[in-house]
Amino acid sequence: KTMPTLPPQDLATGGIDFSDDTAITRWCESLQEKLSDYEFVLFHVAPSCASFSRARDRNHRTRLRCLAHPAGWYPNDETTIYGNAVARNTARVVNYLLDNFKAAGSWEEPLGSYMFPYLEQQNILTAVPDRVVLLHQCKFGRPWKKPTAFSCFGGLRLRALDKRCTPSSPCQRKFHVTLGFGGAATAPAAAYPAALCSAYAADVAAHISASSRRSALARASVHVDGVVSRHTDRGLTRISVKASREAEDAVSWAG
Repeated sequence: KTMPTLPPQDLATGGIDFSDDTAITRWCESLQEKLSDYEFVLFHVAPSCASFSRARDRNHRTRLRCLAHPAGWYPNDETTIYGNAVARNTARVVNYLLDNFKAAGSWEEPLGSYMFPYLEQQNILTAVPDRVVLLHQCKFGRPWKKPTAFSCFGGLRLRALDKRCTPSSPCQRKFHVTLGFGGAATAPAAAYPAALCSAYAADVAAHISASSRRSALARASVHVDGVVSRHTDRGLTRISVKASREAEDAVSWAG
């Protein structure tokens, strides 16, 4: 089955600027009309982490943050200001989706990023992830390891993504390509490999299937003894002979 989706909301594909507070407010308001008819709403966000990456810590000239100061050492630094705005507005969108649509979804960032410490310090993201899935992209066909974290919300599990390259479960590569700072360019590594996308889609399908079963059970018509009589999704149906007899017996004094 195909699932209706909204277009990606990033500047590279003609979307909105997540550093623009006003644009984010207007976009959230527009979601009410776009999503109100859907039973399930799922999201995935992967905000720019250029200023939050721990890779910057390799050199004191590029370092912008630390755990004690995740908002940044230099308040007037343009890269820091932009990164904080994008992280803040992404959290606003996630809060809105979870609060208004009971959505489920994921937030991707490089492992060890300063983004979540920043959001926690500023008390911006009101939702707490249900779980955090860690993966290495070499397990999905990439030449680099690139440790990545997927924070899950609304009951999304992402079991198929839980793959790491360890001594007991290594990938098939003889060595890993180093990204950035004298290594390979980081831009190509921003795109998810096809195998990772397939695994994510499988997890989303499993989540929808499980949610459908839970939702269906909540709409079942149940006897006092716990036996399901008729599911309300079937609509109005003729009462069965057995149910009719049971109804007569329940009100009969003569048997």
